[in-house]
Amino acid sequence: LQQLPMEFAVEAQKLISVSLEGSVG
Repeated sequence: LQQLPMEFAVEAQKLISVSLEGSVG
């Protein structure tokens, strides 16, 4: 992965976390 802005990284992490929770739960 290329270096990305901190904001984008945080948003991406949130989206991944939510998607994972949605898939599991």
